[in-house]
Amino acid sequence: MAKSFCPRCGLVTLGDITDDYVCACGIRWLDLAPFPRPHLDRAEWDWITTLLLTRSGGLCEARTSACMARRGLLSSLPRSRCSIHHRQPRGMGGTSSPVIHSLANLLLICGSGVTGCHGQIESCRAWAEERGLLVEEELDPAQAPLTLHSGRVVLLHPTVPTYLNPAAGPRWAA
Repeated sequence: MAKSFCPRCGLVTLGDITDDYVCACGIRWLDLAPFPRPHLDRAEWDWITTLLLTRSGGLCEARTSACMARRGLLSSLPRSRCSIHHRQPRGMGGTSSPVIHSLANLLLICGSGVTGCHGQIESCRAWAEERGLLVEEELDPAQAPLTLHSGRVVLLHPTVPTYLNPAAGPRWAA
């Protein structure tokens, strides 16, 4: 039986979800998942950050040689030194891509576009693409493997904050 998670409250629902499904929290959550709008409000970004913290265990998901977090712990840094990185870059002015704010496209990392892991990803783009830290625009980030600092290769679920084994394939696909 298929298991789905509300992207707003995390409620687990068993069975197939139709387009008119409304979660117990009152949100028509298929409209939200995976946050298809290019510009999100503060509450939506806070929720995404919470999901990313859950997935990463509070660790910088890139952990490059430029990592600013002690032992990778983002809690060792002020909030201003942490950022959400889009594996598939948004480009100038945002985008209307339906996957732009999906969890498969986002990483919680240290630094900004010029400092820490975020800076290294932006300045070493070929290296970052090899590790899956950057994903080409024509690819689905949910299908693009990511190599974690430990060397473990994972897939990122688009709506559930978890790492998946790529050998098992995407379990959310129809």
